[in-house]
Amino acid sequence: MTQDASVIVTKGLTIGYRRGKRDASIVARDLDLSLEAGQLVCLLGTNGVGKSTLIRALAGLEDPLAGRIDLLGTDSRFLSRKQWARLASVVLTDNVPVGLLTVYALVALGRHPHTKWSGRLSPEDRSKIEWAIGAVGIEALANRRVEELSDGERQKAMIARALAQDASALLLDEPTAFVDLPRRVELMRLLRDLATREGLAVLLSSHDLDLSLSCADRLWLMQSDGSIVSGVPEALALKGQLQSAFASDSLDWDEEGGGFRMRGSLGREARLTGSGEALLWTRRMLARLGFTATDDVDASFEIRIEESGSVTRWIARLESLERRFKTLDELSEWLRLIEI
Repeated sequence: MTQDASVIVTKGLTIGYRRGKRDASIVARDLDLSLEAGQLVCLLGTNGVGKSTLIRALAGLEDPLAGRIDLLGTDSRFLSRKQWARLASVVLTDNVPVGLLTVYALVALGRHPHTKWSGRLSPEDRSKIEWAIGAVGIEALANRRVEELSDGERQKAMIARALAQDASALLLDEPTAFVDLPRRVELMRLLRDLATREGLAVLLSSHDLDLSLSCADRLWLMQSDGSIVSGVPEALALKGQLQSAFASDSLDWDEEGGGFRMRGSLGREARLTGSGEALLWTRRMLARLGFTATDDVDASFEIRIEESGSVTRWIARLESLERRFKTLDELSEWLRLIEI
């Protein structure tokens, strides 16, 4: 498969839920989207905006209310479920009943769209299963029962099952939802590598904005009105579209850090000077404690960071009072006690 080829294209796609034969609850309408081979795309949006509904529609698990979905140039209305599964595989957050299945047996289920009625695995099927297990790096787990796995290991096994389908698109709904931070980073790196190395079109929904900004080739930003803005992460941030999509009374966009931070309390301002890593973490601590950073040289409250060799000191000046601190712990405790 060629890189940058359109794997999934939607034209005027409207998604939602039917309530009887005539009534429908629309989640999003008139979506014109293109999912390209070799790209990792993150689908972002607030809770309940319709991300899971879109993933399910693209995977053929929900019928569109209007419009069409093309897979590798074929109108999906003319595809059987089995044909669709050969083109797009999906990993959902739903609990899959695994019983006493081993990892190998679970991954083997991914070959179902390719096997004959008997379900017998051919040498080619076994080769694909072994490739999928190796692609996600779980060879050592092949004979383990799925119920014995950690959340991160189980998620890798589910991705391997989807890979065994040998589809052109991999669709995932919140794959990092129940995984700790190191495993989230590991999974995102794995998905990015699969997109780049295997030429897969990978789409995943996520609530992890920071990780998505770091890893995604493109973002699909789902708005509250159901529309989707698509673009590279940096462009969406530069245009202010990320900020508006997640606007909140308790959050501010950090232009320097490229992410959101808690909004400081009214009237609590601090002028901060310094450099390097100490400056970064002091700024984060101040934001957590409800302070708003200011560049006002006449500010009544100032924190100055001084470094000499391996020694770092924090000097806080509040009007005529000056205090020196050896650690951020000391500074934090003092800030909790004072009134500004």
